[in-house]
Amino acid sequence: MRAIRLLSLLCAMSIGVASLYARQKDVETDVDITQFQCDTVEISSRSMNREIKNLIILPAQYFEEELNKERFPVVYLLNGYSGNYLSWKIVCPEIEQLATDLEVIFVCPDGQNCWYWDIDDTSKSLKMETYTTQELITYIDNHYRTIASPEMRAITGMSMGGHGALWLAMRHPHVFTTCGSMSGVVDITESTQKQEITNLIGSDVKDWYSHSVVSLLPTLKSKQLNIIIDCGNQDPFYKSNYSLHQLLLQAGIEHDYIQREGAHTRAYWNNAIDYQLLYFSKIFEKYKK
Repeated sequence: MRAIRLLSLLCAMSIGVASLYARQKDVETDVDITQFQCDTVEISSRSMNREIKNLIILPAQYFEEELNKERFPVVYLLNGYSGNYLSWKIVCPEIEQLATDLEVIFVCPDGQNCWYWDIDDTSKSLKMETYTTQELITYIDNHYRTIASPEMRAITGMSMGGHGALWLAMRHPHVFTTCGSMSGVVDITESTQKQEITNLIGSDVKDWYSHSVVSLLPTLKSKQLNIIIDCGNQDPFYKSNYSLHQLLLQAGIEHDYIQREGAHTRAYWNNAIDYQLLYFSKIFEKYKK
């Protein structure tokens, strides 16, 4: 059903994605390749002086002998608060199928509940911004057959991960050209994790705002990023997402904005990921030409 839904959306959005198919076995060897599609990798972070777990999901085409030199675009998927590197496997059990359908590599780092910030207090040893935009990117490009360019990388996430994806791309457009958010906490002052955020950056509301996506709008330039924002109209963060949409319009920053029936739930994100990936696929196809 997921493949059918993707095909329908592709037709509706006129997105030309080549070789849209799912292949579960290598034809010549009859070996089940799905067992090789997911790697759990612990990557050493020098900035945090510890290992960070990541889930790497590869398309079936990655293992096809005739394509063994083929390189693939990468989509980084960020988890929400209290989640981890396995969260997207739970939210979207069909994630391997999506990797194959769209011929992309997925990378899911463990968000460490730190909102993808670098925390200045060294005792906390939380440098997820540095880790994601430098250490993780370098590792993935060195160990997998990626198309190692900003234009062929996208980043998105749910809730805290939605904030993280926009935050990282807006601060590092030389790393990510394309970004998205699903039910993102784009204004940290509205977060329900009050004590946890206070523990990270203190209680000053000015610091909370300066650590929010909405504070970065003055730094954006027209056509600098490809941005897609998605939030349900029953989501507690709906108003701040709609406000971000309006501010982007006023600033003349091109973006896609999706508002649908739905709340802050796994079911909503399972549906939203389709739209995000189709948007990313269109961007990737444009840059390939």
